[in-house]
Amino acid sequence: MPSFIDSDKISVWARSEVGTLTISNLINGYVDGSFRPKTNLTRAEGQASTSIFILS
Repeated sequence: MPSFIDSDKISVWARSEVGTLTISNLINGYVDGSFRPKTNLTRAEGQASTSIFILS
C-alpha cells in the first residue's frame, strides 16, 4: 500500500482496498501526503469520486 503520513489510522479491514484503489489511481489522498481515513468526505470529494468511478 502506498504510504500516507497517517496510514496507521486506516482500519485494518480497509487497508487492502485503499491500497488497490490508490495503485489504480482512483483515489490519491491529499496534497500533504495524508489520507484522513477518519474524516468525512465533503460533497465535492464525494462527487469527484463518483465521477472518477463512473468514467473509469
